[in-house]
Amino acid sequence: MDNSATPWWLVACAGAAGALALLVSSLDGAAPAPDQLPPNLVQDRARAFDPRPATASVLAVSVEAPASFAAPVGETAGSRESVARRPNLVVALGNDAKSMCAVGFENRAAAALDHLDVSFASCRDRDAIELRMVHRVDLALVGTELSPRERGAGVRQTRVGVELFAIAVAEDFAVRSLASADLRRLLTGQLEDWRSLGHDRGKVVVVVPSQREIAERAARVLILGDSFTPSAVRVADDRHVADQLLRNPGAIAVVRVQDQPPVGMRLVQIDWTAPTLAAFDFGTYPFGVTLNLVTSGQPDERTQRFLELLLTGDDHTLLGHTLLR
Repeated sequence: MDNSATPWWLVACAGAAGALALLVSSLDGAAPAPDQLPPNLVQDRARAFDPRPATASVLAVSVEAPASFAAPVGETAGSRESVARRPNLVVALGNDAKSMCAVGFENRAAAALDHLDVSFASCRDRDAIELRMVHRVDLALVGTELSPRERGAGVRQTRVGVELFAIAVAEDFAVRSLASADLRRLLTGQLEDWRSLGHDRGKVVVVVPSQREIAERAARVLILGDSFTPSAVRVADDRHVADQLLRNPGAIAVVRVQDQPPVGMRLVQIDWTAPTLAAFDFGTYPFGVTLNLVTSGQPDERTQRFLELLLTGDDHTLLGHTLLR
C-alpha cells in the first residue's frame, strides 16, 4: 500500500464541497435595483423595517378649524351675550340664630339680595364662628357672643338684635317682681306651690316654649342652664301661653319680649327690673341672647349689604317680632 495516496474520506469531502459551490453559484445572481422592484414591495419593506413613515402619516393629519362657526337655525351670528355671574356670598347660619329669625329667613334674604348669589350653611353656632375664622365662609350669623380666644383671632361681631326672655303671669295675678333665686326654684320644680312665696294661687304650673332651641336658650339665661321641671307644659306660641294662663291660676310662663305688649298676660319684673332692651343694654336685666353677625375685620361690600338688609326696615319679615333692635 502506498502511504502517499490521498485518503478516501478527504476526497469525498472535497467533492461534496465542490457540488455545493456549483449549486450556490447557479442560484445566486445580481440583486435587482430598488427602482426595478414592484412599488408595493418597496412600501411593504418600508413598513416592516421603519415605523417612521406610518407615524409621520398620523402626525401629518391636521384639521383646519373654521374661522367662524355658523349660527344655529333661527339665530343670527353674534347675537349671543355672555351672562355675567353674580358675586356669591356664603353665610354660616347657626342653629340658634336660625330659630331667632323669622320662618323662611334664608329664602327671604336670598330674594332680597338678588344681586348676590347667597347660600347658607346650617350648623351649630360655635361651629359657624370656626368656619368664619378659617375662611370657609364669608360671614356667620350666630346667637351667641364671641369668646376671648375668638376675639383675639381677629374676628369681630356686630349686633343685629336681642332675644329677650321674660316671665308672664295672668293679668289678675298680684305678683309684681320675682327674685332670680326664687324664679330658679319655680322653673326647676323645687317650689310647687305659690303659698311658699306668699301668694294664694295654688299649684305652680310652668309653661315653656315647645321648640327645643328656644327652650334651651331660655334655660341658659334664666336658670343658668338648669333644666325646666319635667312637669312643664310646652306650647308653641303666645296664643297658647295666654290660654294656659287662663286655665291655670298658678301658671307662670316663659315668653320672649316683643315690641307690642302681649295680649292676655302681664310681664313680671325680675329683681325689680323690667324686661326692656334698655335694661339689657345697661346690664341690669341680663336675661337675653344677642344675634350677632361675625366677620373678619371690617365688613366688605357684600357683607355690608347683608348687614344693611338685617338692620333696616321694620316689617319684621326677616328677623321676626321676637328680636328687639
